[in-house]
Amino acid sequence: MNLKDTMNPHLKFQQGEYSADILKMIKKNMEERGLKKIKLLDVGGGKGWGKLLYEKPFIDYYVLDINSDEKRDENITYIKGDITNSNLIGNINHKFDIIFTKDTFEHILNPWDSTQNILDLLNENGLFIFLAPFKWRYHASPYDTYRYTHTGAQYMFERLGGLKRIYAGYINFYHINTPGFWGNKKDWTFDHKPFTNPIETIYVGERVNGYEFKTENLDSDFDWKHEK
Repeated sequence: MNLKDTMNPHLKFQQGEYSADILKMIKKNMEERGLKKIKLLDVGGGKGWGKLLYEKPFIDYYVLDINSDEKRDENITYIKGDITNSNLIGNINHKFDIIFTKDTFEHILNPWDSTQNILDLLNENGLFIFLAPFKWRYHASPYDTYRYTHTGAQYMFERLGGLKRIYAGYINFYHINTPGFWGNKKDWTFDHKPFTNPIETIYVGERVNGYEFKTENLDSDFDWKHEK
């Protein structure tokens, strides 16, 4: 991947385009597992963020969204549901090789309730690919609730065990030259000035049955002088 080291040896910062690198990650996972075709679930993908993925012939593309009544593309299987709902699994009769989510979890009121569903829906050695804002303007749709660090995402999705980090970092997102896009101005900046230099968090975990989470696997610094 086109990555740049930061002062933190465990952390990477990616410059520029990243979608092709995500596709490479998926293909590598398929090769390692000997798969010719996969099932991919896009959580909150009703807007079609995953177009790069659902146009690929080797991907059976599913979208899980609370607003999936409007079918936007015949190449997508739409599932109406909430990833945080404890009764979700009863409505889905198969598992997935990849679970992907982009710019969705900043809108969820109780994102920690999604972890068990993700574990239950993901095949062994499958990938969970999470992207959400680290730095972004306020944009309620229907809510705007959280911003994520790579450590917060790792803890939230790994704390129950069974998911192991294979990559985490940040993406230098595109620049915004306007205060917002929406006519109701609910996505505008507070000072009505352009929001510059947005940054996206990316976390990728592999489903590993029996893997136990330990807090020492998180990036941390307990030296109060921060000299070591």
